[in-house]
This record gives sequence, structure tokens and C-alpha cells, in this order.
Amino acid sequence: MNRLPRIFKRHRWLAGILLISLIIRLGAVLSMPAGINWKDGLEYDSFAASLENHHAYLNQYGAPSAYRPPGYPVFLLLAGRNPTVVRILQSLLGAVTVLLVYLIAIKLAGRAEAVLAAAVTAVYPLYIYSAGTYYPAVLLSSLLPAVFLLLISARRTGSGGKALAAGFLAGLIALTKGSFLPAFALAAVWLAADRNRHPQEVLTEEAKRATSRIRPALLFVIPILILTGIWGFRNYHAVGSFRPLSTNSGYNFWLGNYPGVKADTGNRKLPGQREQELAIRSSNRGEVETDRAFLRKGFEHVRDNPRRFVTLSISKFLNFWRLYPSPMSRELKLWEKLISALSYGPVLILGLYFLFTRIRRMPEARLILLIFIGYTAVHALFISKVRLRLPLDTLLIICGAAGFFDLAGRLGLRSRR
Repeated sequence: MNRLPRIFKRHRWLAGILLISLIIRLGAVLSMPAGINWKDGLEYDSFAASLENHHAYLNQYGAPSAYRPPGYPVFLLLAGRNPTVVRILQSLLGAVTVLLVYLIAIKLAGRAEAVLAAAVTAVYPLYIYSAGTYYPAVLLSSLLPAVFLLLISARRTGSGGKALAAGFLAGLIALTKGSFLPAFALAAVWLAADRNRHPQEVLTEEAKRATSRIRPALLFVIPILILTGIWGFRNYHAVGSFRPLSTNSGYNFWLGNYPGVKADTGNRKLPGQREQELAIRSSNRGEVETDRAFLRKGFEHVRDNPRRFVTLSISKFLNFWRLYPSPMSRELKLWEKLISALSYGPVLILGLYFLFTRIRRMPEARLILLIFIGYTAVHALFISKVRLRLPLDTLLIICGAAGFFDLAGRLGLRSRR
């Protein structure tokens, strides 16, 4: 009977942080103007409407489509396509993210680090704002730490069930944001090759060691292949091409490598860009042909100036981790830039410090770095936007909190454990 009070006392800081995170998000999202104010959000909602009204995944012209992956439209459908309900659910997911950050941090570092990481996640300005948007950032920011938590648990315990569950959630992420697939491929390699063995575990046969490592990796990969494969077969019958993700990769590659594009311009229209886009769309039929045409044109731009492609990709890789967003609709005000930079800047510095000081002796640090590199590299080739990075910030905040206490200990401001 005394267990519940002990649990509450032990986690009272977490309970308070979760409550504060939910109150802040609900206050922010319920004060936003009604309706959907983002172009991408309107497209996501259009696909959700087709599922609701026609029980089919159709574009705005009523034709079968795979232009957007189905994850976020299905989420909108489950929310009843009601903007207020969507925002409330995303606020709840934000609180779940805070809890997951706490659980990961307590495994990787300690209770103090976990409380700090949860508190930072609770008041992180970009997370509070994104809870009211029609972008999948909040959904992905809750799913990614769940995958990470299951992966590190599967590695530590050898649990096939946890590896399988991680793969299922990773498959849902891939069906929401396909650019995570390379990061998950690297995570599977980590799971197979970087497994930390318990001191009691004595394995003398090389084959047995290899099997014990490969099994969880396979169990992680299989659900991802099944989920994306099902969607790919659907697309083969619906749009005539086996696309396990979407039919917008060619367009995004062209968009991110058009002559004159810079790391932070994304899809802002440059001279001649709109005309070239219309010409490609008018001369091709169907999503698949159009996507292939955009991809060919994008490669033409790369071949015309390969040196620019390399330097642009490097700059987009770095821009992915910039201090504040670069929205297309307007320029950020100075106070907005300061809030973003002052909240994210210390997290970035301390997080990188922690990662690079732990990279050799902490397998989880290697996994985080692999996820960062794999996901960022994809966007370095396509479009580099801060809002696309937000799911990674959950892991960065954990590293930042651990880095803060580690540095404080090294400077003598905290007793070393």
C-alpha cells in the first residue's frame, strides 16, 4: 500500500514537469488562429479527407496518389480532422516526448540529468510552437525517442521483442518521414555490430556470438521492410510504380539543387525556377513520370556544376543544425531568433561535447551519432530545414543535459560520481 506514495515521491519532479509541459502546450495551441495555415498542412489534410470521404488515398484532383507518405494523414484522420483535436493530441504527444526523454536520460546518465533533460524538453520553444502546426514534427519527436529507448534496451538485454517493437515504430516513422530510413539502416548495423555484452555472458563460439548480434538487428529490420513493402505494393497498383515511401523525392532533389539555391533557401522561388517546374509538370503525365523528370533535371544541374553540388551539400548538412529556423513566409524577428538561439545553442554545444567525449566508450553515444549523420546526410542532398531536424533534438537535449553535469563535474562545480 505504501508503494504508490513512494513512487510519487521518487518521481515528483517528473510529474510536475509533465504537467507544466502539457499546460504550456495547451495554452499555446488553443490561442492559435483556427484553421490550417501551412501549405504542407493543407496537403496532409487533403489526403486525410480522401481517406475519410472516399476510403482511398487520393490527391486534390481525385486521382490515386503517393505524393505524401501516409503516416501523418492517417494521424489527422484518427483525430477526426478537427484542428483543435489535432492540436490537443499533439500537445499530449509533446508530454509523452518529455516522459521518453526522461526515461532515456536516466538510463544513459542519471536522475539529475534526466530531470534537466525533461525540463528542457518541456519548455523547448520549437516544440511548443510545433504542437500547434500541421507538420509531423511532434509525431516524429515522440516516435523517435521511443524507437531509441527500445533499441538500447534490446541491445542491453538481447530482447527480440523489444527489437521487434522498435522496428514496428521505426516503420511507422518511415511511413511518415522516409528520410529516416538511412538512419535506421545504420541503427541496424549498430545493433548487430556494437552490442554491449554483460560481464556474466560468456560466449566462446564465434558463430554463437554472431547469431546473438544479428538476431535483434534482423528483428528490427523486418517490420520496417514489411510496413514499407505493403505501402510499396499499394503504390505499385495505384500509381504504377513500387514506391515504398512517396513520389516527391525527385521534386525535392530538383528543388534543393536548382542553380542559385543556397543552404537556407529551400524551396523559395528563384529566377526561372517556377517556369522550369511548370514545364516539367506539363510535359509529363502522372506522379511517377513527373517525379522521374524532376530527378533527371536535378541530376542535370548537378552534372553542370559538380563542385557546387559538393559545397552546397556540405553547407546544407551544417545548416540543418543552425540556431534558428528560416521560414519561407516571413523573416524571423530579432527576439524570435534570440529565443531560438539561446534555447538551442547551449543544447547543441553541450550535446556535441558529451557525444564526442563518450563516443569511444559508450555504445549509445555511437547510435545517436549514427542517427544524426544518417538523417542529416539525406537532407544535405535534398532540402535542409530546421523543422525537419526537430525529432533529433530530443536526443540532443539528452546529450546536452548529460554534458552539462559532466562539464560541471570536471570544473569542480559538482561532485563526480
